[in-house]
Amino acid sequence: MNRQAIAFISLFSLILMLSVYYVSMDNDDVAVIQPQDHEVVSTLSDGSQPLKDQINEQDQSEIQKQKEILGTKGDSEEKSEALDAIAKLENKQKQQQEYEALLSEQGFKCVVEIDESVVRVTVYEQGKDLNLANQIMNLLYEKVGNEKTIEVSFS
Repeated sequence: MNRQAIAFISLFSLILMLSVYYVSMDNDDVAVIQPQDHEVVSTLSDGSQPLKDQINEQDQSEIQKQKEILGTKGDSEEKSEALDAIAKLENKQKQQQEYEALLSEQGFKCVVEIDESVVRVTVYEQGKDLNLANQIMNLLYEKVGNEKTIEVSFS
C-alpha cells in the first residue's frame, strides 16, 4: 500500500470511531456541562453562598495585587496596565451581579462566574432539566450575545 492509502484509511477509521462515539452519547452529557473544579461546601439552604464567596475572594485578591502594583514606584506603563486590570475586574463583578439578578428575577437560584470567554452558571435547587438549561442560556444570550460561551451546570 502506498502512503496516501494508509493515511486515508487511518483518517477514515478515526472519523468513524468519533462519529460512533458522539452518536452513542446521551443527550444529557452533551447539553448540560458539569461543574468545573468548584469545591462547594453547602452551608446555606441553596448552597450558593460558598461559591459566591470563593469567586469574590479570587476577584478581590486579584484587585489587591493590582493595587499593590499601583503603590510601587513602577513605570507608568505598569500602573496603566494595573488600572486597566482593576477596571476589567470591577466590570466583571458588576456583570456577574447583573446576570445573577436577571436570573433570580426569573426564579433561578444560581451563581454566575465570568471568565475571559465563558459565562458559567451554577444552578441550585433545580432538577437537571435540559429545557431549564436552554431557558437560562436564552436569557443570558440576550445580554451576552456572541461575545462569550454560556455554560450551565446543576448542583
